[in-house]
Amino acid sequence: MDVLELREKLHEYIETADERHLAAIYTLVGDDVPAQSGVQDYDIDEETINMLHERQAEHKSGSSPSYTEDEVFAYVRSHKK
Repeated sequence: MDVLELREKLHEYIETADERHLAAIYTLVGDDVPAQSGVQDYDIDEETINMLHERQAEHKSGSSPSYTEDEVFAYVRSHKK
């Protein structure tokens, strides 16, 4: 099995593994996982989570403005000093 196949199998397994098996895998690889993957451990308070849910609902309902990628880049470039 080459490295690519091994990675694919591990990704598939991790997606379906139960909490006990995930904890065992994490124990094997140690605390290097977040540093290697670039994952940050953030604590998000309840107020922020609620605000994000509200904004998501507004976006999905169409009651808040949405912009294309091109529109965003044009806006940023127009305000660049």
